[in-house]
Amino acid sequence: MTSIRASVIAALAALGVSSCCVLPLALLWLGVGGAWVGAVGRASAFALPILTVSTSLFALAWGLAIRRGAARRHRTGLAAGGLLLAAAWLIYANETRINDLLISWM
Repeated sequence: MTSIRASVIAALAALGVSSCCVLPLALLWLGVGGAWVGAVGRASAFALPILTVSTSLFALAWGLAIRRGAARRHRTGLAAGGLLLAAAWLIYANETRINDLLISWM
């Protein structure tokens, strides 16, 4: 697996975990519900460790790309991974505000 794929996978995992509480509320707001909603909330306990590992893997991917001289070639994939990871951290940091906003819209 290339370092670019690893960075994008790590960023997607971080985004998925960070939205563990926001995503179910957003789907409930849209009218999609079910028993799965309670199961998704259990992942919130692991949000910070997964975000930390994902950030470390992303930094490693950048380091490998720079070391191998491939950073310029893979800048699109690395930038996409960085944007996803930044979105994951923003969701994690503002989860309470986002949840309150979604609840006020219901």
